[in-house]
Amino acid sequence: MLLKNKFRPLCGLLYLVASIAFGADCDFTDFPLDSLEAGLDMSHSIECTDDDVMAVVDFLIQDLNALCILQQNFYKRTNELNQRSLLDYGLFLPQKFYARCWELGAHVFYNETSRDNFTRKSTAICSYLAIFNENLLDEIQQRAEDLDVELPFQLRDVAPLFANATVQERRFGAMFHGMRKWGKYRFRFLLPFYYLESNIFLTPEEIDEIQSAFGITDPADDLEFARNNLIADKVGLGDLRLNLDFPFRSTPGMASKIGIQATIPTAFAIKEGLYGTKFKKRCRGPTLDFCKLFKLVVEEENFTKAQKILMQFADAALQQFNANLIEQPMGNGGHFGLGIYLRSKTPLSSVIKRPWAQSITMRSRISAEYLLPRRQNRYFIECDPSERYAALGLNRSIREIIKNVDDDPAYARAVLAFLESQFTDKIFPFSLSTKVRPGMIFRWMTKYMYETNLNWGYFVGTDTWLTTKEKLSDIRVPECIPTPLNGKIAQKPFGYQVGFMGNLFWKRPSGWLLSLNGQYNFTSTGIGSDYLLSFNFEKSF
Repeated sequence: MLLKNKFRPLCGLLYLVASIAFGADCDFTDFPLDSLEAGLDMSHSIECTDDDVMAVVDFLIQDLNALCILQQNFYKRTNELNQRSLLDYGLFLPQKFYARCWELGAHVFYNETSRDNFTRKSTAICSYLAIFNENLLDEIQQRAEDLDVELPFQLRDVAPLFANATVQERRFGAMFHGMRKWGKYRFRFLLPFYYLESNIFLTPEEIDEIQSAFGITDPADDLEFARNNLIADKVGLGDLRLNLDFPFRSTPGMASKIGIQATIPTAFAIKEGLYGTKFKKRCRGPTLDFCKLFKLVVEEENFTKAQKILMQFADAALQQFNANLIEQPMGNGGHFGLGIYLRSKTPLSSVIKRPWAQSITMRSRISAEYLLPRRQNRYFIECDPSERYAALGLNRSIREIIKNVDDDPAYARAVLAFLESQFTDKIFPFSLSTKVRPGMIFRWMTKYMYETNLNWGYFVGTDTWLTTKEKLSDIRVPECIPTPLNGKIAQKPFGYQVGFMGNLFWKRPSGWLLSLNGQYNFTSTGIGSDYLLSFNFEKSF
């Protein structure tokens, strides 16, 4: 049975893969994401005979060359993105002390990362997704040309428009802080309340080119699509940081204190999806029934319904992708942290014997914190399905495979079920419970503080932050998930940031301190460069 001409009206797999890869806009309101299988609603109305199954398998293998396409990975990496806790910014450390027992205050802050890192070096999405692979694009494009299918766009032309897309992150709110002194001991806490927003980002020039390529003319529809599919946001509390220190060593030229710190996982979201959407991870994606879907088009000539089902499936894949990249946790993701730190204060006059040096103090803080392991859901893909291909005899020539399919209906159904599951598994990484060991976080802050006799001053300094590469273990894999899994590409990479910071403060005899503060992290690996601005007000009594 020759199906090539009958299937020409159905963009099918080609259109779906292109839509997933390049974010084609579509109305999905008729098919809720939580009921994809119900949205198909074909089990009672469409029956697939053995002849139908064999014909569909023949079409997939011979005409679409599905075996070649599905053996290529759609993902280069499946790791979540590195995120620096707000508690780890040097700008929020104590700036000026009064000789009083209590201190309470808050930083009203804004923090933005313009381009997050997908890998240690790259901020472009093409380093994360393999769908920009030229071999894969050429294969899909060639299938379309061979079948005389008119795709809504040329993949080779459209792909570069999306390759530089990245993730942006914004956080703004209040960092509450307080201090209590008992003799030589000092206790301090930090607790943020903030709004967190992450989104997929393209430059205005890239957006204009994409809109032109896809023929998008209504900005309102474009904005609605972005809110539903490209933006995640929430508001709530962050983790609680507790510090306790005491004098370690004091000399005429330097005073040092040693301390312990604990990060309590108090973070939780009060409200999610305020402007954007809340994205949830699926253990495994839904499976499309190719036979029933193709019969829906060929026999019932209901292309519109089939296209909506395919596009709704594509939207679910985009939701799964966003749940990993832009659905960021509040705080450290529930990890408890324990650490030590050493801070010191050195008057510059002890080094430089000049009158102007008496107004300058050098301060530094070095810390190391270990984040305890915790179970989280992480994304994985199958390492190498070649053994499963061989077990079904799919490593033989296409001619031999088709002969076996045509001779054995049971074998044809087994091959079709395998191709359907492979299609889903390539697009939907498995979300599995995993023991996550984030490892260590190291920080080193140095600043020079200048204060005049008129109770105003400023400081400038550097802030260095480093996190080790995380480790994953004890992955809970259900029997339905193929193994082995690629755990290497699921781990967050090593990351560090180096930046400048500074402020201008005004101190009042009544105990009030007001300051304007800024920090810019200009060098980074494994995490995006960002900046932080804040206005701090605090009262000592």
